[in-house]
Amino acid sequence: MNSRKNWLPPKQFRHIFSKVPRLCVNIVIITDEGILLTKRGIPPNKGYWHIPGGGVLKDESLKDAVGRVAKSELNIEVKITKLLGVVEFLEPSPHHHSVVLSHQVEIVGGSITETVQNHGFKFFQSLPSNIEPEHKHFILDQKLVKPVK
Repeated sequence: MNSRKNWLPPKQFRHIFSKVPRLCVNIVIITDEGILLTKRGIPPNKGYWHIPGGGVLKDESLKDAVGRVAKSELNIEVKITKLLGVVEFLEPSPHHHSVVLSHQVEIVGGSITETVQNHGFKFFQSLPSNIEPEHKHFILDQKLVKPVK
């Protein structure tokens, strides 16, 4: 499926998602080194650490969305191991109202690289101070790592 045909033009995207919630997926990778976070390379929250993720496109299954986001944001292929839970961004968040289904995954191909979406990646045993607040709360609530340094 060519997902680009289902992308909204920026003006239409902003208009629609200023009125309704947006469905997204997160890619959670946990190893002995810790949880993978990427440094946002684009607004909103450019420069903050976060769990990589992105929006679900029209007519795209959640499984396909997870695979597409993993490839576009991390340059890897993944297998979903479990649904961890939900992260919700509410107004006045720059994300508008987003409902994010967070999937724990295993890497099955490729190796993590920087992309337009991320300007760095790192595995953390404890959270950095400059992390998106909603992701910080989700990670701590799920007990995925130790509290912020």
